[in-house]
Formats: sequence, structure tokens, C-alpha cells
Amino acid sequence: MADSSDRSLRWYSTREPAILLILTAIAVVFFLAVSLLARVYHDRQASQAEKWFRRGTYDQQKGLLDRAVGEFQAAQLYSRGNFDYQLSLAQTLTALGRTDEAYSYLLNLHEQKPESGTVNLALARIFAKKGDAATAIRYYHNALYATWPVDAENQRLAGRLELIEFLLHENDDAQAQSELIAMSANLPPDAALH
Repeated sequence: MADSSDRSLRWYSTREPAILLILTAIAVVFFLAVSLLARVYHDRQASQAEKWFRRGTYDQQKGLLDRAVGEFQAAQLYSRGNFDYQLSLAQTLTALGRTDEAYSYLLNLHEQKPESGTVNLALARIFAKKGDAATAIRYYHNALYATWPVDAENQRLAGRLELIEFLLHENDDAQAQSELIAMSANLPPDAALH
């Protein structure tokens, strides 16, 4: 009986490396298959998100804001946390007058990128509509000194002009005048602007 168990141990010890090699190869094949499937799945999700985002952008430009909201929400479902998709959704909600919904998206975006001029300006507009002048002015100032994706100088100039109009509407002539003085110091050499 001892001789029989010695034979099975010898048989097992001679085949152990081969079994280990086969199991390792099977594990590698399954790992590569799962990785490939995951990549295909994520690429498909990104493709669907981009498709819905393009549709939303098209409908937003055509003035079909209700449809655009649904399409931006669909894009978000496929690509959670995408800054541009959330921003477009928030801007569309704001245009529809659904400022409470837009505010929640914008607040989330502000936490992600507090330096975004677009987000700060959108928040300033919401608080201006709500009549919260102090908070609106704070966000307007944040927008003036924030980063902008394109044409930063013109965006800042437009933001400052909007702030000045808001201050005049609020009958805060002294602060509007100080904003005009600050703006005039940074104006490009353009006679029409001066």
C-alpha cells in the first residue's frame, strides 16, 4: 500500500508543473476575454453617451429645450460624471426656468471645478434671478477671475458688463461705478469699448 501511494505522489509530482501551466493559461485567456469585453462595453457606453449628447446639443440649438433635457439626461446615464454633459443639462434647465434643478447640477459642477468661469457665471445668473444680490455678486466675481474654455478675455468682459447691468438694476450705483473703473483699466485698445 505504501508503494501504491508513492506511485501516485510520483505521478502527481511529474504532472504538477503541466497542470499548473494549463491552469495559468486558462486564467490568462479568461482574464484577456473579460478585459476585452469590459473595453467593448465601455466603448459602447461612451459612444451612446456621445450620440445622445450630440442630439441634445442639436435640439438645444433648435430651441427644443424639453427634448434636449431628456437627451442630456440620457447622455449622463451612459457617462456618469461627465462635466460637459452635466453643464449642458444645467444650462438647458436654466433656460427652461427650472433653476432649482439646474442649481443642483451646477453646485456639483462647482465642487468639481470651482475655477470654471462658465459654472460661476451660470450660478451668478441663478442667484440674480432669485434676488440674492450678495451671492450673485460673489459668483460674478468668481467668473471674472476664473478660467474659460475659449476666448477668456471676451468672456470676462461680457461677464463684467453683465455684472454692471445687474448692479445698476439693483440700484447699487457705487459698486457699478467701481466695476466700470476696474473694467476700463483692462479694456483692449478699442475706441468703441472705451
